[in-house]
Amino acid sequence: MLLKVKTWEELTLLAQESEEMELAAEKLRWLSQNEEAWAQAISRENEEFARKLHEKGVKEEAIKQGLEQGLEQGLEQGEEKKTMEMIKNGLENNIPLETISIMTGLSIQEIEKF
Repeated sequence: MLLKVKTWEELTLLAQESEEMELAAEKLRWLSQNEEAWAQAISRENEEFARKLHEKGVKEEAIKQGLEQGLEQGLEQGEEKKTMEMIKNGLENNIPLETISIMTGLSIQEIEKF
């Protein structure tokens, strides 16, 4: 409502509706008469907006990094599980350790730990 007024008379009438409107009308009158105060108010609003955008960007980046790390860990765990299954199947089927080593990329000593 405050932003819709077109004349000082409308603003005066609106200010009579509540204490909050009266305070807002007083600030609007003061700002409109003082260009430096107006510029400072706009500058503060812009700084606050920029701060909020920065915080949002930081949060979104943290979420993105968390998702990427989770995906990477999941893939690593999946590969590790597959490798363990290959070793288990190879050993159960009497496949030579050298062949299992070539298939998994692990050393014979690492395979023997399973």
